[in-house]
Amino acid sequence: MRGVIRPSDSRFKTLNFLFMVGLLLASFDIALNIEINDLSFRTAQIAHALFMAFYFLTPRPKNEPQNSTQPLGFKWLLFWGLFLVVWTPNTYHLGFSIAYTCYFIFSVLLIYVSVQVFGHSDQRIYALLRGYVLTFVFVASFGMVQFVAGLVGIDLLVTQWWRVGSLPRLNGFSYEPSYYATYLIAGWGMLVWMIERKVYLFRKRLMYSFFLVVTLAIILSSSRMGILIIGIYLVYYFAKECLFIFTKFKVRFGFLKVIGFAALAVTGLSLLVVVTVGADSLRFLLIGTGLGGTANHSASMRIGQFEDTLILIGQSPIIGYGLGGVLSNIAYLNGINLEEATGMNITIEVLAASGVFGFIFFVMFIAETLYGAFSYAHRRDPLAQCLAAAGLGFVLLYTILQFNQNIMRLFFWNHLAVIAVIYCQVSIKYGAAARRKLRIPSKTTVASRSS
Repeated sequence: MRGVIRPSDSRFKTLNFLFMVGLLLASFDIALNIEINDLSFRTAQIAHALFMAFYFLTPRPKNEPQNSTQPLGFKWLLFWGLFLVVWTPNTYHLGFSIAYTCYFIFSVLLIYVSVQVFGHSDQRIYALLRGYVLTFVFVASFGMVQFVAGLVGIDLLVTQWWRVGSLPRLNGFSYEPSYYATYLIAGWGMLVWMIERKVYLFRKRLMYSFFLVVTLAIILSSSRMGILIIGIYLVYYFAKECLFIFTKFKVRFGFLKVIGFAALAVTGLSLLVVVTVGADSLRFLLIGTGLGGTANHSASMRIGQFEDTLILIGQSPIIGYGLGGVLSNIAYLNGINLEEATGMNITIEVLAASGVFGFIFFVMFIAETLYGAFSYAHRRDPLAQCLAAAGLGFVLLYTILQFNQNIMRLFFWNHLAVIAVIYCQVSIKYGAAARRKLRIPSKTTVASRSS
């Protein structure tokens, strides 16, 4: 297949390096960006643009097969994208909408190329997965350094504080803590699944350490949605373990120890905060929700943004606005600058952008992605479990995005690319196994016999 890179190929090493740089820098909102004439370019985008350019422009080894592989759910993605392209002119800021559409096409192309480069070798996929997990650990570790530095009065890219100059809220390289937690939650979900299923990309204790670092980073960001998702999963996990104990009369202590240690660490950090700045400092977690006597401006703002998007859908349910047009029309609707406009709930935002018929293809794409991610979860094969782990990461990421940001976040599409890469090899492996079991020859075998 075209793009199947041999392990010793220097071309692959360059492609792998560029792709990994793009993964590592995906959450960098406030660092390493390039500003040219009011246009902002992310270093991650540049790295991935070079990755794709290098793939298409450099000569391929003569022994490489020439056909390509279609990524998971790709036909639905293309059909959905066609609607977004057609509706792009339905906007008050055409240049902005065209830029959004171009970035969508860029993201689709990234998924395609990543599958051609990584998707046909277990060795290459495991290397990709190790690198991908390490990007989350690096960003989470930087957040912990950010926290310690803040305690001694050093401002290390901190954007929000519990107490200014002495106790920071973690944001890593992101605009704010909620963005930081949104990025990390996908890696957290992957680590949870892998550890629970005993799939260790690194040494067991190292995997546990990675899990704890990412967990603490999300909690110390004090993102309400990040903490809520972790809390919901832990409740689910303990309920499942209790059910297992009552039905199997057996206790599984391994992961339970890690969860218990994480709970103790969180308790200790909470006590540190209370002792350092007082219990009232934690009330900011409720600010904007209307709970505990606090104002409800955050909740009301989100509801208002959600209602704005629904108004757009009501005005034009069939003809969408394109991804950039949603923000443009919200800005026009409220008489505000484009920079101040935002949607709320990416699913409703996609519905407004795509129109009803285009939205059907989006739903089909998400459904096929989820089905593909978990379709081999019953198998003990480590690669199949890694696919399901990436699937859980996607579920958590998609869930948290219902309450913040938009669908064109870099790490959202990176994660889809990783799922497509793993699925390519897993589906080939078990598809071939099924054919052997049923004695159905593959297309390659049939072609060779015919010739």
